[in-house]
Amino acid sequence: MESELAVVQQAEQQAAADERQVLPVGVRPSAPPVRYRDFGPEETSAIERCLQQYLSPDYVAFRPSPGSGGSGQVAYLEGYRAFQLANETFGFDGWNTEVKANDVDFVRSCPLVVQ
Repeated sequence: MESELAVVQQAEQQAAADERQVLPVGVRPSAPPVRYRDFGPEETSAIERCLQQYLSPDYVAFRPSPGSGGSGQVAYLEGYRAFQLANETFGFDGWNTEVKANDVDFVRSCPLVVQ
């Protein structure tokens, strides 16, 4: 009985040490794959029909294009709208998201007002 307790305590100590491990920047601990709900044939068909549709122009936002001197514009889909569409299409528990990279391609500057 005492040896089983020692094994359990050793495993708990190792798990605690693993949680404290500091990883280099950009390295993420491996995690088991997340399993989302399965879609039935009718749901799959409905999702496929939805994904074949064009996005309404109402969902598209525009901003000035960098380096165009203010004459060009870039069309984009705002993040909250992307989440809203994913929830409507797949359900709140039928999809996931992951940030792979975060690059700044545009910064709107505002002059400071000093009084």
